[in-house]
Amino acid sequence: MIFTELIIFIISLAVLIKSSDYFVDSAERLANILNISSYIIGFTLVAIGTSLPELVSSVAASFYNSSGLIIGNIIGSNIANIGLILGISSILGTIVAIKKRVFYREGLTLLAISVLIFIFSLNNQISRLEGLLFVLAFSGYTFYVMKLNIFKRLYNMVPLMRDYIIDIFRKKEKKERIKEEVIKEKKPVKAIVKELLIIILSGIFLRLSVSFLIPSAKNIALSLKIPEIIIGITLLAIGTSLPELIVAVSSIKKGLNDLLVGTIIGSNISNILLVGGASALIHPITIDNITKYFYIPFSIVLTIILLSFIKARWELRKHEGILILSLYILFIISLIFIELFSSGVRA
Repeated sequence: MIFTELIIFIISLAVLIKSSDYFVDSAERLANILNISSYIIGFTLVAIGTSLPELVSSVAASFYNSSGLIIGNIIGSNIANIGLILGISSILGTIVAIKKRVFYREGLTLLAISVLIFIFSLNNQISRLEGLLFVLAFSGYTFYVMKLNIFKRLYNMVPLMRDYIIDIFRKKEKKERIKEEVIKEKKPVKAIVKELLIIILSGIFLRLSVSFLIPSAKNIALSLKIPEIIIGITLLAIGTSLPELIVAVSSIKKGLNDLLVGTIIGSNISNILLVGGASALIHPITIDNITKYFYIPFSIVLTIILLSFIKARWELRKHEGILILSLYILFIISLIFIELFSSGVRA
């Protein structure tokens, strides 16, 4: 029984992750074909794309009224993103050139909303209203970042417009070149149809995968006689964070680590605001005392430690990675010990 459920869980999780990859990649290609702003593509698809497995699995868990899986997935993924992914990444190689924007905008935003989810959990529930506030905050944050980029793009366009006007009075060659580029830029209908089909098919597989994933996760918890939140924080959270871990390790090996911290922090912001908000809108999320007084505060402490390391030198070094990873391992050990040996504390 337990072996069968574990196989179903692993296969459905793999399908979920792969379907998410196809969905995001195809959406990005479609946006490029339609000439949508590269920054809008990047920010929205990175923000939503990196959290898509968490979003789909948590929203599905809402329909099963599985609060333990939802909050475990959200908080567990955030802790895994910092402790596991950034920990391993900075051990493999120093993460250099971390932009100050990552600390002052993304970092402090993550810290603020981490404290906010703790405040919301004090009454042992994240209500639909609080979920709505999270979703609105995510929308506002996304709009704010895009607005800043639009002003930056307009500023950068000034010298380009100047050069373009000068060229108009000099030669007509540029006009001919522009005409050729316009012809090349015509939207290929076949490509659009192809990407739309991939998006639809991957969306279907996303839906099918979670229809097996969540029941199997619940059955594993029942078979082992452990709370759902253990499955949420360990199997589900680590599983849905695997794509980020693979990308992070690959980025470090290729020396493309300058955007890694910002991407991870952005993913954590999306997990709380988008995933948590959408899940609570469907069904209020019940928070038990252990989650309220240990798991959420631990995620806040880990975020503070990460931000203090960033602020010190604007980089993450090997010894800092070892400390972060060690804290994550201690957290997992503490999680198992607390959940298995303190049945009376959970009320």
